[in-house]
Amino acid sequence: MNVVIVGSGIGGLSTALYLQRKGFQVTVLEKLSEPGGRARNFSVGEFSFDMGPSWYLMPEVFQKFYREVGEEVPEIEKVDPL
Repeated sequence: MNVVIVGSGIGGLSTALYLQRKGFQVTVLEKLSEPGGRARNFSVGEFSFDMGPSWYLMPEVFQKFYREVGEEVPEIEKVDPL
């Protein structure tokens, strides 16, 4: 079965991975030239901003996702703020 997902944010990309692992043929459509939503970066002048870091305030969600798709959970190292 073919599935089309509109949007390549975290939700669209993770849904695409889940469906692909269940045997679906998945196409992800994104209006930008790179991933969108919380997976996106943007620049203003010489400054670059990552839209996603605040999402990691729920590490259990990411850990569950990695386990469910059969990937090793990346180790997160806490660092001191500048």
